Amino acid sequence: GDVALLPRGSLSGPLWDALQQHSVQASPASDGSPFAGGLWELMRRALQARLLARQREIRVDCGVREGNVEVLAGSGSTWVVVPGPKGVRYSFDIARCMFSEGNAGEKERVRSWPVSGETVLDMYAGIGFWTLPLLVAGAEQVFSCEWNPDAVEGLRSGLELLGEPLARRCQVFAGDNRRKEVQQAVEGKCHRVMLGLIPTSRDGFPNAIAALRPAGGMLHVHWNAPADAEAATAQGIAEELEAMLLAARGGSWKCEVTAIQRVKSFAPKVRHLQIDIKCERLVS
Repeated sequence: GDVALLPRGSLSGPLWDALQQHSVQASPASDGSPFAGGLWELMRRALQARLLARQREIRVDCGVREGNVEVLAGSGSTWVVVPGPKGVRYSFDIARCMFSEGNAGEKERVRSWPVSGETVLDMYAGIGFWTLPLLVAGAEQVFSCEWNPDAVEGLRSGLELLGEPLARRCQVFAGDNRRKEVQQAVEGKCHRVMLGLIPTSRDGFPNAIAALRPAGGMLHVHWNAPADAEAATAQGIAEELEAMLLAARGGSWKCEVTAIQRVKSFAPKVRHLQIDIKCERLVS
């Protein structure tokens, strides 16, 4: 958007703090100096940004992976609009919501799926990373679940930017996706379920398999896996889901890994994967 965001830890430390303090003292605003505001303000104007900010470590102690930034220069709202695939525009507050550029390739892949006429459950929607491209790609209905109220606000804003004809195809459930209201709304209706939670989305498995249509469908499972065990991890997840489907819905089921997409590196020798698993009821 119109915010310049420096990476975490860059241009920081005692030396940079001293440079900023010295530059402010040397060019007071009362003198009408073009350098008023110091180093950060000079940098903001050079970048033609409304705000100059620096990333801090994402908060993981609050249960919702909040954004965390330090505004260095500029003023006004910390809300931004960021372009996405298929003309999608994501709207969110950089001070309160996380946004990962590492997911860009995966969003591009999602937009090419043949979802026209389908019903999709997005169990961890965030600001609409997957929900918005799926709607634009032709999904008939998307159920979007998110328990971070700041992210829900961003999701609703992104839906408004899509326009009413597409936005009305989306039903947003704010709060825990495991509650009865959500289960009853989606049970047996979905062609696809997005399980976009890491390091593991196992907690969503029971609701995901209940949401699939009687004949089955696709589960798109996000997972962190050792770099040397991607295929084995994916196969283990497919077998676990197959057993759960058999126990919960009876009959015979086959769960097959159809694709493993590397989303981004999560840690040394650990990759964030999206694993596409086709779940099919077998008819004798």
